[in-house]
Amino acid sequence: TDEPKVPYTIIYKGRNWVLAESEGFAFPTLYADGHNAVILYNKQPDGSFAYTIGKKSEFIPYFPVGPHSKPDTILSFLNGHEKGWGGGSTIGGAPRNSDGSRSRLTPQSIIALVSIALGQGEDLVYCASEVRLCDNLVTGEDTLCSECSPGEEHIGAEDAEIPEMMNDEVLQAARAAAEEAKKEELN
Repeated sequence: TDEPKVPYTIIYKGRNWVLAESEGFAFPTLYADGHNAVILYNKQPDGSFAYTIGKKSEFIPYFPVGPHSKPDTILSFLNGHEKGWGGGSTIGGAPRNSDGSRSRLTPQSIIALVSIALGQGEDLVYCASEVRLCDNLVTGEDTLCSECSPGEEHIGAEDAEIPEMMNDEVLQAARAAAEEAKKEELN
C-alpha cells in the first residue's frame, strides 16, 4: 500500500543529510524522496523544538545517529550540549522534559552541532558583522540572508571573531573544528 505523503520543508542541506521541518512524521516521505539521513523538527507551542534524527538503515555509515551512550554518535554529541537526547542506532531524538518541553536548541544550533559532530564544521558560514550562522546557509539561498546588509561579507568558522561578551559554545566549537580541519590539511 502507498503511504500518504507527509509534507515537509527542507531547511538545510548538509553533506548527505538534511534538516527538514514538518508537522507530521515525514520520514517515509523523505526517504522515498531520496533523503537517507534526516533531522526532522517542529516548533512546539512553548517555544521548544521537537527533533527526531533518523537514517533509512544501518547501511548509512556516514550518519551515526546513536545511541547516546556510544561515543562519536550524533546523539552522544548533542547529549553533551543538552542532557536528555536518546534513541537507538537508526532513530533518536530530543529530550522529553518533565514540564512537557523538548529541546531548547534552535535549528541553527542543531545545524552547527551536527555539522561539527560529523566533522563538517568547516562548511559553516557566518555573517561577518554579527558573527552568527548566516540564514542563507540555513535556507540554501545564494542571496542575502534576512539579517545581512547589502554587500555584507560572509566568513568561515576559522575567521569568525568571537567577541568576549558572546559566550556561544556553538560558534566556539565550529571555530575549533575549522581550525582542526585546517591543521589536518597542512599535515
